[in-house]
Amino acid sequence: MAKTTKMGRPPWNPTAKQREDIKKLAAIGTPEEYIAEIMDVNFETLKKHCQTELTKGKIEGGVRALNSRAKQIDKGNMAAIKHYLAVTHGIIERQSVENTGENGGPLIVKWMD
Repeated sequence: MAKTTKMGRPPWNPTAKQREDIKKLAAIGTPEEYIAEIMDVNFETLKKHCQTELTKGKIEGGVRALNSRAKQIDKGNMAAIKHYLAVTHGIIERQSVENTGENGGPLIVKWMD
């Protein structure tokens, strides 16, 4: 009777350094599919073995970004303040341009030949 052999890659057991790298990549917003490519592992395998690192990395990256934005708001950075108000309160500054003719009259368009 012939011995059967398994096909495919050997089992993946990420090292502590690989886990830390995965967490760092997730923290800076790297898509999980890209992380799998970087680690040279199947996407589903990455999720199976490193879901904690992927989740914690995303959370830590978000917290860092929010802390950075809070510091900018405290410094009076208007762009950060506007972004905060738009995201959290739906307040969006809108600008519009209205064209009028001479002395506020109707706009006259002339074609030049």
